[in-house]
Amino acid sequence: MNDYSAFLVLIVIVSAGLLLGRIKIKGISLDLSAVLFVALLFGHWGLHVSAIFQTMGLCLFIYAVGVQAGPGFFDSFGKQTLKHILLAVLLVVVAALTAWVCFLIYDIDMSMAVGLLTGALTSTPGLAA
Repeated sequence: MNDYSAFLVLIVIVSAGLLLGRIKIKGISLDLSAVLFVALLFGHWGLHVSAIFQTMGLCLFIYAVGVQAGPGFFDSFGKQTLKHILLAVLLVVVAALTAWVCFLIYDIDMSMAVGLLTGALTSTPGLAA
């Protein structure tokens, strides 16, 4: 697939997802999540987006999260900052140990264990790696 058709697939997926997300049933809509579901459906059908679009999309996602969370992140530093940092480190260590134990006990391959870890921690950049 060349870059032009990959760009067309990207536009179709995003447009269809945005349109689907506007549909409300009993006051509930999928909103932007619909883009994910449409992308999953297109992926199931075997359509692919080139690596440059995947990388650019991930960069835009990380940029948007950083810009949105940045002010509150630095404002939250205070007396309990060290306690929060230690809690975050403990969370990651426990999750990593859990994935390692699952790797050893259930004899799953390493990529599955890493997927388990990044999925459990909802780490989008980790899932993309």
